[in-house]
Amino acid sequence: MDKEIRKIKKSIIERVKENEKLAGQVKELEGNVGIRETIYKSRMEAQGGGMDPASRKMKIVMMRRKLVDLARAQTDEIEFLRGELDRLRQKTFPSFANAARERFDGMPDEIGDYY
Repeated sequence: MDKEIRKIKKSIIERVKENEKLAGQVKELEGNVGIRETIYKSRMEAQGGGMDPASRKMKIVMMRRKLVDLARAQTDEIEFLRGELDRLRQKTFPSFANAARERFDGMPDEIGDYY
C-alpha cells in the first residue's frame, strides 16, 4: 500500500508540473494570438475593411489624389531649390566674362585704329 501511495504521489507531482508547463505555453500562445489579431485588424483598417466597396474605392481615389498633389508640390519645391542653388552658385563663383567685356570695350579691335 505504501508503495502504491508513493507511486500515486509521484504521479500527482509530475502531472502538476506538466500542468504548470502547459499553462505557461497557453499564456504564450494566447499572447501570440492577440498580437496576430491586432496585426490583422490594422491591415483590414488600412485596406478599408468593413467599408462598402464604393466607400473603399472613394478612399483609395482620395489617397491617390493626395499623393499626386504631394508629388507635384515636391517637384515644384525641387525646381525652386534648384533655381536658388544656381543663384547662390553664381554669387559664389562670379563670372569674369562681364568684367572682361567691359574692360575691352574702350580698346580698339584692329591695329589700324591706332594710326
